[in-house]
Amino acid sequence: MPVSFGAHSLTPVIARYLRQYPKVEVDLGLSDRLVDLVEEEFEAVFRICPLADSSFMARELAPFRIVACASPDYLRERGVPATPLDLETHECLVHAPTSGPIVSDWRFVRGEENYKIDVKHRLRVNDAKALLIAALDGFGIAFIPEDLAREGLRSGRLTKVLPDYETPSRPIHLIYHPDRRQTPKLKSFISVVVSELGR
Repeated sequence: MPVSFGAHSLTPVIARYLRQYPKVEVDLGLSDRLVDLVEEEFEAVFRICPLADSSFMARELAPFRIVACASPDYLRERGVPATPLDLETHECLVHAPTSGPIVSDWRFVRGEENYKIDVKHRLRVNDAKALLIAALDGFGIAFIPEDLAREGLRSGRLTKVLPDYETPSRPIHLIYHPDRRQTPKLKSFISVVVSELGR
C-alpha cells in the first residue's frame, strides 16, 4: 500500500486486527510504486486511484483526502491566503514521488469555481511525513493527506489553509484476486478493513 496511507491510516487498523486474531501473521509492504498483485503474490493490495476495468475484486473504502495546512507561526509571518491564487506568493511544500511527476499543481473547488494553482516551491520531498515536519517547523504550506495532518490540526500546531475551499479526494480500493482461494485470514482481513475504513 502507499507509504503515507499505510503508515498513518492502516497500520493502527492492522495492529487491532492482529490483537483480534492472535494466530494470524501479516507481512505489510509499504511502497508508492504500483505493484503487481499476481506476479508479486500479494493477497491484498490497496490502490489510491480510480480503478481501470480489471478482473480483480475491489472493495471501495473512504476516500483519500488532501488538506492544505501551515503552522500558525508561518501564517503570522507571511499572512493567511484568502484565495487559492494567493498561494503564488507563498512558500509551498511539494510532494515529489520517487516514481511519477512532482505534484506542484494544487487544486481547489468552491461551488462552481475550480482552481488549479501551479505553486512555487523551494522544497520538494518524496515523503509526506517530511512535508508535515517542514510545515510544523513553520517553513511553508503543505498539501498533505488529511489523516497525516489531523493531529497537528487538532492540537493547533497546524492551521487549515483556505478552509472555505474543497480539496481533491481520490478513491481508495482494497483489491484481491477473485480466483485465489479466500482463506479465513483473507476474509477476516477484508471484513475488518471494510468495517474500519469503509465509506
